[in-house]
Amino acid sequence: MAIKKTLFGALFILISIICAIYPLIILPVLLIGLCIFIMDVQLRRITQFLFVIVVIAAIFGPYLSIPGFGGLFLFRVALLLHFVLFLFEKKDWAWLSKLKVPFLAFSLWILFSIITLIWSQDMQLSLRAIYFQLESLYLIFIIVYYVRQVKNLEKLFFLDYATISLIHWSRVL
Repeated sequence: MAIKKTLFGALFILISIICAIYPLIILPVLLIGLCIFIMDVQLRRITQFLFVIVVIAAIFGPYLSIPGFGGLFLFRVALLLHFVLFLFEKKDWAWLSKLKVPFLAFSLWILFSIITLIWSQDMQLSLRAIYFQLESLYLIFIIVYYVRQVKNLEKLFFLDYATISLIHWSRVL
């Protein structure tokens, strides 16, 4: 047991030194550790947990970014990871028939945005705007997917209130 603790301590010190020079090296280490940790957890529970992370990260925004990469922050990483895992989860699509019109309208808006790429002056800026529209569509979709009952909405409001209160009190103190 003492050998394992010494090995993990030495590995931690080595990773800390490397992360001071190359901050992105922490991502694969965290990803491997997370995969080992959640190996036996159901995919549905993982995506629900990621939904909570996405909601919290949406409030904090760019404050939770990777040092040196201001455009890569926890919200985008968690949203992309949730999307990938959500594709493999078994889902009940019966509730979606009630929301067909709003999602169709949002999809048409994105389609028309893609068509405007034909005459766009700045292609990179236009593609970024379309990405943000897709991001917002998926965020609305997962909120509607996970918050279908009043008690889920109350939990979400409490989570948002607690997070905003934490931000407020950290600035006051």
